[in-house]
Amino acid sequence: MSFKAQKASLKDLLRISKFFKENFTGEGRYGTVDLFSWKTATNPLGNGFVNFVEIDGEVAATTSITRKRLKYSDKIIEAAEIGDTYTAPKFFRRGLFTIVGNASREQAEEEGMSYIYGLPNATALPGWQKKANFEIQSSLNVRAMSLATSADNKLLSIVGWAGMELFGGIIRLGLALCYKLRNRNKKGLDGYIIEHLESLPDDWNEFWEEASRRHDFIICRTKDEMTWRYFRHPDIYHFNQVRHEGKLVGYLVYKNVPTDLGYSMIIADYMFLSDHDSALIKVLSELVNTAFRTKTRGISVWCDRRSPYYKTLMLYGFADRHHIPVIIYNNKIKDALNKAQQPHFTMGDSDNV
Repeated sequence: MSFKAQKASLKDLLRISKFFKENFTGEGRYGTVDLFSWKTATNPLGNGFVNFVEIDGEVAATTSITRKRLKYSDKIIEAAEIGDTYTAPKFFRRGLFTIVGNASREQAEEEGMSYIYGLPNATALPGWQKKANFEIQSSLNVRAMSLATSADNKLLSIVGWAGMELFGGIIRLGLALCYKLRNRNKKGLDGYIIEHLESLPDDWNEFWEEASRRHDFIICRTKDEMTWRYFRHPDIYHFNQVRHEGKLVGYLVYKNVPTDLGYSMIIADYMFLSDHDSALIKVLSELVNTAFRTKTRGISVWCDRRSPYYKTLMLYGFADRHHIPVIIYNNKIKDALNKAQQPHFTMGDSDNV
């Protein structure tokens, strides 16, 4: 029996949401109607789409295309993130992944999106490489990094709930003191003002143009695109701007994700002007203080190995955990993009947060 991918209507999104609720085994609730509506119907760059395969009246497999724009060496390239690729376990080994993935990629190309990328997990990666003509983008070396603010998970496995409650607070105080001492002599932090934003300021695009010049590969972050990404998303993000003598010099966006033992704090996005990199330390210190005042297990961030921010994160105390493979479709633009030398890629450039 042959199967064919079809584009989801707004009515189909209800079925696809139910599909994810029943089949997605990751942490938290994923694939809600609100999320797919946000992706497909509110993007200022144009509508994205969700494709799915149906078998005997059931949603069997899905994937999606979210429109993006890439700034590469001062050129703007229409781009697409391919994501939400999932097959119900009962329909494994029927070739549905190839059908729905290739159909979505073909539609993206037909609509003018030439940089097509994704971030598959370890299980899905070989399929994209062998059956869909994608490869790992060699110009990106994105690292998953983390900073511990709690040892509750480890304590629970060793001494149980009572021991965790007894020793957890002591360890958090010790970690807080360690990070404070480690960064106590950082200079050049005076004069920075951190403010929480409910909307982007009027001078945002001016900041974006100046800040993006240091990167030859970066997903666009204009005011319209950032407003959609973080202020109109169905989830809640905390957006902090940094100013120096009145000038916008950087920002950091984070999100709290609930877990069984409190929260994980995820840094979704960040960027600073080249002569204000030290402001990242100022924001991180405030973030860490917030984490220790709350029941936060740790702070996670993505950073490319060649990024100017990587060294700052390492010196602050973040540990480099592992590589995050970004895949790129093997078309005529691929070779040029793999020559990028100064990329910037954060978790907010993906579906992962």
